[in-house]
Amino acid sequence: MRKKKIAWLVLAAVLAGAAIPPVSGWIVFKEIQHRLKFKVAGRFCPSYFFAGFFVEDASFVWEDRVELLSGSVKVEYNPLSVFAGELLRIKITSRGAQVRLIGEWSRTQGVGRA
Repeated sequence: MRKKKIAWLVLAAVLAGAAIPPVSGWIVFKEIQHRLKFKVAGRFCPSYFFAGFFVEDASFVWEDRVELLSGSVKVEYNPLSVFAGELLRIKITSRGAQVRLIGEWSRTQGVGRA
């Protein structure tokens, strides 16, 4: 009986641990959109093995700064920054995405496409 109880506790701990990265990824995904005031179109794909997520077939326009025309992006974040309050550290990477600087950002950099 005691072994069965321990097995259930281990199973519950493993399931809870597996749920943390995708749930915190969803929170970060929504928080980025809220803080930067833009909507990301695309399919959210959680990660179970690192603090991050993917957005497949993504596109967005961030005010008068950056436009992601098409592509898939990988977003990594510091898990502790999710609960830290104001600061949310993220790293966005992509291969083959079509990105365009717009507005003042394109003028200061002297480019229209990156």
